[in-house]
Amino acid sequence: MKKIASFTVDHRYIDVGIYISRVDGDVTTYDLRTRKPNTGELMDNPTIHSVEHLFATFVRNSDIGDDVIYFGPMGCQTGFYLLVRNADHGEVIATIKECLRDIIIYDGKMPGASEIECGNYRNLNVSLAQNEARNYYDKIKDWTVEDLQYPEGEHGIVGIIGAMKAEIEGLKAAMSGMESETVAGIEFFTGTVSGRKVVAAVSGVGKVNAAMCAQTMILEYNPSVIISTGVAGGHKSLKVGDVVIGASVVQHDIDTSPLGDEEGFISGINLINIPCGKKLSEDLMRAAEAVGGIEYKYGVIATGDRFICSRRDADTISEKFDALAYEMESASIGQVCYINGVEFAALRAISDNGDENADESYSEFMPMAAERNIKILKKYLAACK
Repeated sequence: MKKIASFTVDHRYIDVGIYISRVDGDVTTYDLRTRKPNTGELMDNPTIHSVEHLFATFVRNSDIGDDVIYFGPMGCQTGFYLLVRNADHGEVIATIKECLRDIIIYDGKMPGASEIECGNYRNLNVSLAQNEARNYYDKIKDWTVEDLQYPEGEHGIVGIIGAMKAEIEGLKAAMSGMESETVAGIEFFTGTVSGRKVVAAVSGVGKVNAAMCAQTMILEYNPSVIISTGVAGGHKSLKVGDVVIGASVVQHDIDTSPLGDEEGFISGINLINIPCGKKLSEDLMRAAEAVGGIEYKYGVIATGDRFICSRRDADTISEKFDALAYEMESASIGQVCYINGVEFAALRAISDNGDENADESYSEFMPMAAERNIKILKKYLAACK
């Protein structure tokens, strides 16, 4: 029998917070974890019931109220689930905080506290809800979109996607107990590297191939993190063999500016720059330093369905988006990860400078650049096993 999504999360590493539990089509399930699991500090039934009445009332009267499908408690007594259609993660987080503040300062009667409106109205208590809301708010008041993924824990699977075989082969060679499976025409390789569980795949070149691969990987293997790895064209200040670790990723070829949007604006998530996971990126930077002899930069990586081989085009992309590297996959993988609440990073080794000689430079230096990324990934996996 297949496990449901919430049973695949290692609850030993979950703390108080807000997390994305799952995404089903246009519906996102948020885990509002008010108590740390398995510590014995559980909410009692009157507290759960009281929070449910007040929070449900406030959230359904909020700006996202029309898109709220459900709010209710977990059976384990450590939190609540909030289901929202067409969710903007930043707006949902802001609404959760606003509803908690509303509960904390509420001085009216408990909504729905009568035998006509509720099946157990006698155990409702505004003060109980306020105490729980106050304690929870103190823990999540600084929560951001980057915090929505569940803590990785020691058993988290690392997902790694490269566009071409050369970007993954070195990793496959290092895998122990490797197995392969083809899903949606994509071959996925699972095994361990330095004791760390890994799932890797060659997506094929371009944004659609990369997005298909990322979504399939998430649905089939539930990775804790996904790293987009491969080669890229680099800003003229970078040398072949340098590495760029993404602070954010952008899609430089999206342009709805005739409709009033900024260039690069991605409808649905309403962002231009998709943030990369800060901790994951910092771990990759430490790994690059541990390898030694590799110069790396931390900055914007620009994605588009075009091989950049014009100095003018490269300069235009760099100027518009402050980009250090240009390639064809990372931002589409980042968009899929952002929507699914999976921590994401982009690791790109420079094979050319996106100028008129890019095709020759790419062909000559791509294997060397790809091997540099493999060395960094191996160090990362060894350090976080």
